[in-house]
Amino acid sequence: MKTLELKKDNRVAFIYINREKDGNMINMELIEEFSNLLSELEKDDSVLAIVVAGTGGRLFSAGADIKEFSELIKLNKVEEFQRKGQELFNRIEQYPKLIIAALNGHAFGGGFELALACDLIIADSTIRVSLPEATIGIMPGFGGTFRLASIVGKQIALEILLSGKKLKADEAFRLGIINKITETDKVLEEAKNLAEKIIKNCLPISIKFIKKAVISGKMESIEKSLKWEKEGIETMAKSTQTKEIISAVIEKRIPEGKK
Repeated sequence: MKTLELKKDNRVAFIYINREKDGNMINMELIEEFSNLLSELEKDDSVLAIVVAGTGGRLFSAGADIKEFSELIKLNKVEEFQRKGQELFNRIEQYPKLIIAALNGHAFGGGFELALACDLIIADSTIRVSLPEATIGIMPGFGGTFRLASIVGKQIALEILLSGKKLKADEAFRLGIINKITETDKVLEEAKNLAEKIIKNCLPISIKFIKKAVISGKMESIEKSLKWEKEGIETMAKSTQTKEIISAVIEKRIPEGKK
């Protein structure tokens, strides 16, 4: 891969945006490689969680590749770029496995939108996040307007979006955007620890259906969320792993496979 780097550590896969010289900016090639990699990891039963990070230490991602975007405008291909980006970010949000954004650098524009599409965000205490598109005559195009507003509310979202304001990590944490702030150089370690804690406590099927219920409730309706809850419970009730865990709780013993 030209734009991404993949590493695996036990049950956690690390996807690194590997365009350091170009600010880890998102281009068409990166979108395609990311989508292909997600397909590969979805089939890999040894991987139960994914951590997304940037290379270089300064930037998680500076957003969409502005030079490529300028060329796409000339070629009248902006719609294709936006569509593919939206499809990728929607897929990340709806992915059946846990995905954590590890902000080991600043996240601007599309880079911040990528983080917002992930399930959880762990951030270095020194980073900044922003959606500055309005200041250069455009707007976020990968779902950032909706995802930000769904977290912080309309008024705060509009202030951030229309001003292009850069949020410090602690402010983003107070607004509920970031789950946890860490010391410098501890982001990847903290993200891995959180991923391992979750996949140790939750069966993959639980993660899949809980995500479906939460996201469908946010994007569609409570009826859709309840539908996924019903389907999830019915599916889990037939699972031998679920049956073993419940039996172990009743019998006050450690479930098989967790000893």
